[in-house]
Amino acid sequence: MRLLLVDPAPAINTYDQAIVEAPIYPSLTLAVLGGEATKAGHEVRILDLNIEKDPIKSFRDTLTEFQPKVVGMTTYTPTYSSVRMLSEIAKKMVPDALLITGGVHPNAKPIETLSETKLDVIVIGEGELTLIDILQGKQFQEIPGIIYRSESGFKQTVARSLVDNLDTLSFPDYKLFDLDRYQVRQRLWKGRRIVMLETSRGCPFACHYCVSPLVFGRRKWRTKSVNRVIEEIKMLMSLGFDELHIQDDGFTSNLKRAKDICRHLLTLDKKIPWELYNGIRVDRIDDEFLDLAVRSGCYRIKYGVESGDQKVLDLINKKTKLHQIREAFRMTRKHGIESVALFMVGLPPATKESMERSIRFGLEIKPDYLRAAFFTPYPGSFFYDKLEKENRIRNNNWDDYHFHRKGQLLFEHPNLSDQEIISAYNRFHRKFYMRFGYFMDRLYYGVRRGSFLRDTIYFLEKFILLPLVLMLKGILKRKTLESSR
Repeated sequence: MRLLLVDPAPAINTYDQAIVEAPIYPSLTLAVLGGEATKAGHEVRILDLNIEKDPIKSFRDTLTEFQPKVVGMTTYTPTYSSVRMLSEIAKKMVPDALLITGGVHPNAKPIETLSETKLDVIVIGEGELTLIDILQGKQFQEIPGIIYRSESGFKQTVARSLVDNLDTLSFPDYKLFDLDRYQVRQRLWKGRRIVMLETSRGCPFACHYCVSPLVFGRRKWRTKSVNRVIEEIKMLMSLGFDELHIQDDGFTSNLKRAKDICRHLLTLDKKIPWELYNGIRVDRIDDEFLDLAVRSGCYRIKYGVESGDQKVLDLINKKTKLHQIREAFRMTRKHGIESVALFMVGLPPATKESMERSIRFGLEIKPDYLRAAFFTPYPGSFFYDKLEKENRIRNNNWDDYHFHRKGQLLFEHPNLSDQEIISAYNRFHRKFYMRFGYFMDRLYYGVRRGSFLRDTIYFLEKFILLPLVLMLKGILKRKTLESSR
């Protein structure tokens, strides 16, 4: 059967106007799904609309040329409106094709998704085995883990169990991508062809802002074997990838396993740079791990700090302590690994005073990079449900649901005004980055680690050219409005 897998582009690319940056890489989700479908004997094509100059034209052209029997689209909240539009196009151009989706947003709002789109099926939870059942033509009522459209309304089947042994899954099939299109200059990273790596699924914790359990289960952490992880890395290197980003929610949940992976990486003929892209917990590292990590190629670690106020950390169910955060950044700095501190501005328990404490704490722990994001109540999270019950959600335009989207905030905060939160977001970055001491630190570590040129280019583009371009756009927009009156 002909299967088209689509990675939709969000309607608004906030990274274009934010000082933070995201790398360009092929979708791991679609690579895994494509690998399973290819192994089962189906004809698969992947279309990444994030790298297309004219996404709609590329989608239409692919539908016309490929004539898929099944179109699968991965959906998260900021891409929901794009998926809705694509489903309408697909239903008109290939009316007999089955349109399916999965991901966090449709898992959180399945009935709304089916009601507002032309999609036929929503996959609940993990999608690999469910996709194969669909491609094999099984009757919907016999397929666990789906909600589907029928003549009598929407029907849901029994839940599908999570994949216990992740080693049984196929290797992600990156040959389904045009990999040359992903070999680009990456502003903040060492490699030019970056790839995501999954070594585990799930998380044993339950932070109130997280939506990952909707797909990967609550408090259930599953791993690939160390040998499987290393074989997958060898495969990725053979395809020309020159940097790995581990996307696990809990890579160091089992420190012994994480250390074993590092030891095996040390035995490879060639060392590949890698980073912990999704972030790890500050209470799940030690000196031995950091030593093995840096020697095996790790050059950057992100830590989910969230807040510099202990009361806020307790109220979001983070279960970490400020002294653990301080120690994690001290140890990471000692081992020469770049650190990134991830904060959230405007968390529901936050106050004006707690946000000021967070800003001071961000300066105190001295990360190499600090990334403050607007708290975003994604559907399916504890906080979204709570705020919705309290009638505080003021915006269900899913295009706006992005960590760095400025403007009116998405919910009415119990303690803070919009302007106070936006001001704190701006001060967070300004106070951290616009310091003479920070420039000197980056100069010292940039020369020591070989990242001086990379840091300089990033600073010029994001802190000098970007504000200038935005200012000029604002002036032109005002002049255009004035001339039209």
